[in-house]
Amino acid sequence: MIITDKYLTGPLNQITIKGENIQIVKESKSLGVYIDNKLSWKKQASTISKSFNTKIKLLKRLDYLPLKVLEQIYYKTIIPSVVYCISVWRSCPPSTFDMIEAVHAKAAHLIYHLPKELDDYSSLERANWLPLNHIYNRRLLIIMKECKDGIKDERIRSLFKIKEHQRKGCLFEMIRPRKEIGRETVKFRGPVMWNKLSATIRNNNSSIDSFKKQLKKEKVLKNISFRKEAFLNTNMDTNFVYF
Repeated sequence: MIITDKYLTGPLNQITIKGENIQIVKESKSLGVYIDNKLSWKKQASTISKSFNTKIKLLKRLDYLPLKVLEQIYYKTIIPSVVYCISVWRSCPPSTFDMIEAVHAKAAHLIYHLPKELDDYSSLERANWLPLNHIYNRRLLIIMKECKDGIKDERIRSLFKIKEHQRKGCLFEMIRPRKEIGRETVKFRGPVMWNKLSATIRNNNSSIDSFKKQLKKEKVLKNISFRKEAFLNTNMDTNFVYF
């Protein structure tokens, strides 16, 4: 696979290693995640959406079970398979991820027997559920915490640079992506999320478990959006235009 954002003009030269021809493909599956040659993650997101819908239909057959039991089955057996590696593939197009969020709202409709005319946002609110994007934001912050504490692998930690600020404390240095795809990476979004946390949490040297509990009270997890038109960075360099 040749990963590039440009159109390739062929024919491409045949690649041979130890006498074996290497097939050039547009997408491949690695550790359960579909990777395509443009890193759009469309195949991965669409595969998850189809699988998610199938599992919700199976859940419908268990409608005779108590509400709390159905909710436990949903969150302990279905959701883990949906959010697997979400910190990687969540950079898929917003419209594609919205389809997955819609299935999540559909599950709330099913389990809580909500009116059909209720929109997705209201359904999640009525069920007291958070959107899947909340899990993504939380995963990003946990990655940044582990990098800050030196727990993460060196290859991941090398992507980020910590900058100690005299007034704000521990911040991660923002990168300046040359292309739009750069804004969709963990390398860009991670520091943005971390720098938006309150100074109390950022500068606290607590354990990961304690950090996870503190995140439950953080409003930034619910309010931030990575859509370009809604993306604001409160730690901007005044001499640089981010958007």
